[in-house]
Amino acid sequence: MEKHLSIRVENVSKIFPLRYPRKDEDGREVFEHTALENISFEIKKGESVGIIGSNGSGKSTLLQILAGITKPTSGSVQICGKVASILDVGTGFHPELSGRENIYLNGQVHGFSKKEIERKIDEIIQFSEVENFIDEPVKNYSNGMYLRLAFSIMIHLDFDVYLFDEVMNVGDVSFREKSNQKLKELQQSNKTFLFVSHQLSELEDKDLFLHLEKGVLKQQSHQVDVLRAYVESTLIKNDDIKIYTENIVLTEFSDKNKYDDVKLISVSLLQDSERLVSNKPLQVEFVYEKLYDSGTLDAMLFIQDIAGEPLLVSSPVADGRVSNYKNKGLYALKCTIPQSFLISTPYKVSIQFIRDLNVLLASSNTEVINKNVNSIFEDVVVFKPAYLNRYKDIDLSKVNFKYKLFLALDWEVSNRIEQE
Repeated sequence: MEKHLSIRVENVSKIFPLRYPRKDEDGREVFEHTALENISFEIKKGESVGIIGSNGSGKSTLLQILAGITKPTSGSVQICGKVASILDVGTGFHPELSGRENIYLNGQVHGFSKKEIERKIDEIIQFSEVENFIDEPVKNYSNGMYLRLAFSIMIHLDFDVYLFDEVMNVGDVSFREKSNQKLKELQQSNKTFLFVSHQLSELEDKDLFLHLEKGVLKQQSHQVDVLRAYVESTLIKNDDIKIYTENIVLTEFSDKNKYDDVKLISVSLLQDSERLVSNKPLQVEFVYEKLYDSGTLDAMLFIQDIAGEPLLVSSPVADGRVSNYKNKGLYALKCTIPQSFLISTPYKVSIQFIRDLNVLLASSNTEVINKNVNSIFEDVVVFKPAYLNRYKDIDLSKVNFKYKLFLALDWEVSNRIEQE
């Protein structure tokens, strides 16, 4: 294998015999299941790879073959260096041994000497955040403790290839952040990573994408558009989502969006264009009815990606315009999203209403806050602008601050509309 390559997979197939026959699509009895069929690809050293595909497409089987857990029925796999994998909770741990003993066991199984492990063991324990239980049997560990310790062993011993299967959500936010930082450091040292995940945000920054479908490698590409197209098509198919690409006025909303004190009347996407595009300002206008004379309502606009990851939040409140209107009736708000702020990917629009914001700003009572912030009209519209590459657009997914990107966009506020 060439020196610049980390992994080469050639014509790999994996067939599992079935204990009981089943019917295929043509109604014929079959006695085996083809999990992978004639898969071939190459991965360079230092590349980070995202593997995508629906359930049953062969993603986990492929990682198991690369990890050496199972052998291919046919074809060949070449890997340069040592391989580390977290494919299941507690894989490679002996339940009766302590966390400390399992560090030595795991390291030695992967070919590391006792001295190599001793040089790293303090870092492994500290990073895993299980110091207080490191000498207890791991059979008493929670799933999170298992994964944190296994992950810490992997990233502190000197492997060449790392395999992850749906385990990157382990731990709290701070643990995930420091884990991601550690992975970035390892990648800069020419390590190779393969990730299987259904979370779009976990895969967007990868170098290469492998799309499996029913055991066949449907597509491999270095373009993130492959990932976005897959997620978009999957969610449309599974959730029956309609994506709008032209100006639209919506007046019907899901039954889940019903509240006692506020009613959403209409949501409009407006642009001076035949279809929605990225290089022109986009206006999002919504009209709502306040159903009671008591209390105030302030609105917030949420923009999410197609997978539901929050990208930005905006409100007139960002400019200090807190509502003081208590009268019931119709109200209208119009927000202008600047040009060159969106790319060609679907965006979900949600609207949240906050009751008596002046009271909340003066209160630190959690119960009061939770009681007043719970009117959320979810996914009221999903739209997709055309992306014009000659303009320098902002890819919001790259500045995803998890609801912390609170922008003072241009808002027009009609405080009360008289009904005809």
